[in-house]
Amino acid sequence: MAKGAIFKLLKRRRVKADKIYMGIGTHEGLSTCDQAANEDAVDDLRRAVELMSGNFKLYDEVEECGLHSENDWARRLPTTLIHLFGN
Repeated sequence: MAKGAIFKLLKRRRVKADKIYMGIGTHEGLSTCDQAANEDAVDDLRRAVELMSGNFKLYDEVEECGLHSENDWARRLPTTLIHLFGN
């Protein structure tokens, strides 16, 4: 999807969901946490959250030093499942 296309889609369409979880790491797209944080990715998540406000429960999580990796996704999975399905 072209950069920014998701925001156009979110503006046009109403989200049809009861609950949404969005998670991101501050270092998405980078290989280590030693590098400067990927502020663009975090800003994109925040913008998407703003555009999706509606009649549903939205939980967004920004993980400090989180990378784009299965290990980091696994760390966030319990929170995701609790939000979506309860305890």
